[in-house]
Amino acid sequence: VHGDVGNRARALAAGPGNVARAAVFADGARTLASNDLLGDRAAWHAWLHVFPVFQRWMGGDGSGAIIALNGLDRSLPERLGRERDAFADAVGFAHLAFGRTQQADHAFRYGSTPERQMNLAVLALAQGDEAGARRWLAQVREHSPRRPALFARVGFDDEAEHGLETIAPSDHLEGIVAVTGGLLALRRRQVEPAAASLRSGLDLLRSSGEPAYFFASEALAAIADARGDVTRSIRLLRD
Repeated sequence: VHGDVGNRARALAAGPGNVARAAVFADGARTLASNDLLGDRAAWHAWLHVFPVFQRWMGGDGSGAIIALNGLDRSLPERLGRERDAFADAVGFAHLAFGRTQQADHAFRYGSTPERQMNLAVLALAQGDEAGARRWLAQVREHSPRRPALFARVGFDDEAEHGLETIAPSDHLEGIVAVTGGLLALRRRQVEPAAASLRSGLDLLRSSGEPAYFFASEALAAIADARGDVTRSIRLLRD
């Protein structure tokens, strides 16, 4: 039940943008959560604590959002094990959403391998440093099933294909597979099949918060730009 309620909160926050309704579900999920359950669903636990940061931001209270985020950041050294990994991930991406790349780097480094390297690779891509992203991912090639789209994004095709073959089931599996396949097809200059897969992945991941969603948007915008359709490219990036 906690997971279902948390999932509803996340979908409302990331999708239609109904923050007030999302807050109701988030509060309910926090109430339902037990210590044992939090250990099993550490990522949800962290997300529910980070949600108020975005709630303040979307309500126009940017300074309050940063204060809340800084408080979560200061809690990272006190956390242990899976909880620490989950909070490093959630807090790091919250910093990145605010453009605070130095703070994101600091938070991500509290995570353990391989999540630390993968998150730092995403951060490198956000800063336009694809070579840096490749260096981080080269350290954890064997873990490509965790984020095959990320490996495809930096040109590690063999690792991405291996990831697709052995990826674990998840709520967003279909969308991640579509985006990964689209990125691989694009590198092979198969533009039409790539665009179709990327559009499918974009629709499937729209309310997910998955980095693969942004990889799909970026790639489709580049395709549109190459075709001279600057209006569509801008619209994709704005969305």
